[in-house]
Amino acid sequence: MKDFFKQNKSKIAIVFFLVFLAAGIFLRTYNFHDWLRFNTDQARDAVVVSDFLEGKTALPLLGPKAGGTDFKLGPIFYYFQIISAKIFGVSPDKIAYPDLLFSMLSIPLLFFLFRMYFNVYISAACTSLLSVSMFSVQYSRFAWNPNSIPFFVFLFLYALLAMEKSKTKKKFFWAALAGVALGVGVQLHTTLLISMPIVLLIFLEYIYKTTGKTMTKEFIAIFLFALVLNVPQIFGEFKNDGQNMLAFFKGALVKSETKMNAGEKIVENFLCQIQSNNYIISAIGPSGDCGKTVISSELKRHKHFDKKLPIILETLLGILFTIGGIALWARCIKREKEKEKKDFLVLLGIYFSVMFLLLIPLAREISTRFYLTLEFIPFLLFGFWANTVLGWAKEKRRKFAIAALGLCFVLLVVSNAYKTSKMFGAFFSPENIGNDGVDNDSESFITLGEAQFIADYITSHVGQSKTVYLDGKQTYLFKYVRPLRYFTKMKDIDLKAYSKKELPPEDALIMTIGNLESEGELSKSMREKYSIEDSASYGRFSIAALERKR
Repeated sequence: MKDFFKQNKSKIAIVFFLVFLAAGIFLRTYNFHDWLRFNTDQARDAVVVSDFLEGKTALPLLGPKAGGTDFKLGPIFYYFQIISAKIFGVSPDKIAYPDLLFSMLSIPLLFFLFRMYFNVYISAACTSLLSVSMFSVQYSRFAWNPNSIPFFVFLFLYALLAMEKSKTKKKFFWAALAGVALGVGVQLHTTLLISMPIVLLIFLEYIYKTTGKTMTKEFIAIFLFALVLNVPQIFGEFKNDGQNMLAFFKGALVKSETKMNAGEKIVENFLCQIQSNNYIISAIGPSGDCGKTVISSELKRHKHFDKKLPIILETLLGILFTIGGIALWARCIKREKEKEKKDFLVLLGIYFSVMFLLLIPLAREISTRFYLTLEFIPFLLFGFWANTVLGWAKEKRRKFAIAALGLCFVLLVVSNAYKTSKMFGAFFSPENIGNDGVDNDSESFITLGEAQFIADYITSHVGQSKTVYLDGKQTYLFKYVRPLRYFTKMKDIDLKAYSKKELPPEDALIMTIGNLESEGELSKSMREKYSIEDSASYGRFSIAALERKR
């Protein structure tokens, strides 16, 4: 048996990875339709796609707005959705397939990227952690333009390294692929619009300094392929007289203006990087806002030291993991003699450094989701730690080192599995309406299954009325009216939020949405005017038709 394992170690590692790949695919696709997150952004994008396919609008030349600004990204995100809708049909889950597909493909792609430096065992372990990472699973289960960032970043980095490594005509194939990754990436997020071209130029300069090769032809190929993919946006810019680019610069100035000084911004960004590394690899830590304020508020929330201790340990372990991992990374760059491996270390180091510097001005704006652009970092750092521990361990201690690393791996997998189960459990457990077990506020989103059920209930109770007023918590009305309106509009029914400032007509049809725990309950002001005529529930929510009291 020992001889079998010795002779087939690589094959066993590959099988091990494939098992985790299958698990990752399952986690990303399980109950995908009903549990698809379908918020205001998703409803907006679904309307853009359906309107184009129905011939109501022209092909979009610009994409979604970048968060908190009027700047619109390139339209490639919409084109992916349009292609998917053409193939599978026009429905919110079908147009989310590209994000799902790219998330699944990013897993083997990261494995191939890591194999450029690590051995097959460490590459398989690191990539298996990505496969079951709750963070990665979360951002694969709904349609949103940043969700495909990891795949195109991995492809960009891999293609550049393969291009430099290749000695044949395939060099231009890899250059073309890097151009495609660049052309798509700059349309997915504003930080990539700036960072990816900078990374490319710095890496080509590094190649010139170390080898004397100018890579001019390869650069032209990359530029041309990226340019072709951005032709629609260029036309869009001309069409609106450059107003979109002016919005970009204006938005950049607004987002970078804070009361924090440069030092505070660096510390805030670094703390967010540490917390995001923790969350991405272990599902432990803040999933939304990050930084010093989150740590201090968590410590203040608990009066007793035994409650504060886990937060302190989590932060200290995160600092050790990240700073130690970066130090090992720098050490590897300094000592590495093999050119191809050094190129790997340097290119990923360039990308990480550029992204880190770009996020500093946004220190007060960034949250964990911004680190989709750096999703591979915690897995890379884990690889450096594993490589170093195995390198330091002498022959007699090697088994102990492997056992210790194996225990860390198992703990990380178990942590992600536990938190993912809590996240999935929140989709059908009414007691979790305000907390899905992963520090997320479940009230911030509605699932496609819930939205369709509520919309169907509304349309089946309207009778001759073409307008329905929806009452409920302000959080619900703010987040859910637009997604619900996406479905009611198909039946020519206008859904409006009930407002005390603009009271509906006496004969208006009123409905109320709530969580399952409050089913059958109305606010005091509503009880004075209305009684519940009929109600139904699905998932975490209830919907009720109201009748005006006589």
